[in-house]
Amino acid sequence: MELSGGSAAELLTLLAEAVAEADRTVRKAATDDQQPVSTLTALLRRGSQLALVHIGDTRAYLLRYHAALHTALGAAAEPDQVVQQLIALAYAQGAPDNIACVVADVVAE
Repeated sequence: MELSGGSAAELLTLLAEAVAEADRTVRKAATDDQQPVSTLTALLRRGSQLALVHIGDTRAYLLRYHAALHTALGAAAEPDQVVQQLIALAYAQGAPDNIACVVADVVAE
């Protein structure tokens, strides 16, 4: 996908197109006996603009103020350590099933 130029609306359109393509791919795997389902959190960034989509029971958090997240994200030096701390926090808060976690450090270019 080309992300140079364009408006915020165009950024959202690109994200919507990517989600629609992912949906088509998942649906192609369906059979009469098996109906695949998925969850998705996707983020598309261009400069200071972000486009975000949630499907299913996934979540994305933008760190601004949330104390437990701030502590976990600020305490560990390596992203893999942060991921492990965030997963532990999610289970401690009652997460009922599998957890996937991605940590992204978005910095000015």
